[in-house]
Amino acid sequence: MKNILLLIILFPTLIFAQGDNIKGKWILDYVTYENGDPLEIEHPLFSTFKSLDISDKHVIIDGISKNKAQTYVGRIVMRHIKYKYHIDNKYLVLKEDDDDKLYYFLRILDFKKKYPETKSEYVEYENRSVLKYNRLLNIDFLNSFNPDSIAKLKSKIKSYQKYSYTNKLFKTKFILTADNKIENIKIEKSIAPKFDEDFIKEAHNLSMLFKNNTGNDVLMEYNVYLGRYWPKQNDVQIEFFKNKVIADYYYTNKQFNLSKEIYTILYNSKDILHVTDKDVATEIYKKLYISLLHTNNLLEACILLNDIKETNYFDVKNYLKEYCP
Repeated sequence: MKNILLLIILFPTLIFAQGDNIKGKWILDYVTYENGDPLEIEHPLFSTFKSLDISDKHVIIDGISKNKAQTYVGRIVMRHIKYKYHIDNKYLVLKEDDDDKLYYFLRILDFKKKYPETKSEYVEYENRSVLKYNRLLNIDFLNSFNPDSIAKLKSKIKSYQKYSYTNKLFKTKFILTADNKIENIKIEKSIAPKFDEDFIKEAHNLSMLFKNNTGNDVLMEYNVYLGRYWPKQNDVQIEFFKNKVIADYYYTNKQFNLSKEIYTILYNSKDILHVTDKDVATEIYKKLYISLLHTNNLLEACILLNDIKETNYFDVKNYLKEYCP
């Protein structure tokens, strides 16, 4: 009886103690079906970024969503997501309830060992040697997705409301110092001289969106698209989107030899980013290299994948590993 009582008293402690080996930050390497079969290359999870930062009471998903959680032996339980897990060599393997896939995560250090190209590197910026930002750096972005923080930043910029529907992309670079200050801000893509001036004046407020835990100065980017309405389309845009609708139809119906031809025309359009936004352009790039891979045009696919690698590494990582070793 005493042994039973002792086990009941210790049970919660044992549960969490055995969950200690999964605490920390994990990066998704790859996903398979539950039976071990690989995903189709057109599946959105074939190559993508996902991270889990697991602590005693919370799990931060992808660096943007903090969720209350309980960790038991073989289980991670959040309000809307429940995982079964086990450790396989260095992998944390997760299976979400009612899902038929297995997610293979590595700790950051193990991920960097497997993929040396993801290690942090120093660059020269404004006569300073600083770390170039990558998604594996220990920088907290939670406030960047907090509506109150975003609204507060917008309210500080006097002309924000005036230019909020210009339908333009605003791009800046700056240094996020080791003590979380904003320095050496540079406008990469302007909205208007007045907006740029107001933004630079209040740029120190960007520090409310980030928390630098690296102990180093980091070169960051802040990009925001002002306006999400579509103005009246001109003839070039109308023709562009007509062709995209046709290409998407072929792609959805796995007629990749036909989708490849039209996506190639759209990709080679010198004005692609003038007739559409970045998200649509990224979608076209992805559907093009998947169509090329399906039709065994490996050389063209690998050239395109390597071009994308610098800006969207995780979107192409597993394609490069599988088809362009």
